[in-house]
Amino acid sequence: MELKSFRALLSTHYQLIGVLIATLIVLASMGTYTNWDSQTEFEAASSVVIKGYPYVTTGLMIDQAPLAFYMTAPVLLLFGLSYVNTVSFVTALGLGSVALVYILGTLLYGKRTGLVAAALLGMVPWQVFMSRIYMIDAQYLFLGLVFLIFGVFAVKRNSDKLLSLSGLLFALAFFTKLFAIFLIVPLLL
Repeated sequence: MELKSFRALLSTHYQLIGVLIATLIVLASMGTYTNWDSQTEFEAASSVVIKGYPYVTTGLMIDQAPLAFYMTAPVLLLFGLSYVNTVSFVTALGLGSVALVYILGTLLYGKRTGLVAAALLGMVPWQVFMSRIYMIDAQYLFLGLVFLIFGVFAVKRNSDKLLSLSGLLFALAFFTKLFAIFLIVPLLL
């Protein structure tokens, strides 16, 4: 029974799977990028594993919302305290964001639009770069897209439970990066 459902999934979403594979090939061919911000954020995520709080070299907590660092900590605990492991986590979230854009586009405008939107996001240089450097923007984008998807579901179904879940997801995105406040605008429109 599981094999039939897997085949049905493949036949229904083979185009999205193709986009994800193409995106993964592009991402795998890129190097691992780093800069001062990414090293500072990696230090904060490592500090969550070592000390329990997102400290940086100065001994102070980092001036970012902390949830992204706590999201990264289990990955570092499982796979080791390595910058490459955090970049792998961010790459997985980047691929997840491509899939979420497909879902959001399909919900709002249909399957073709979702597919084009996912393909465009997967190949946009900014997205490619941000999927190969450890910055908390990937967690923010992923949670923000999940928030928007559940927000659209809540509006379409007029569901208070989905609205509450959407609000919780917004809070998670907000505690990942404070720019999430701007995510409310498309949902209000």
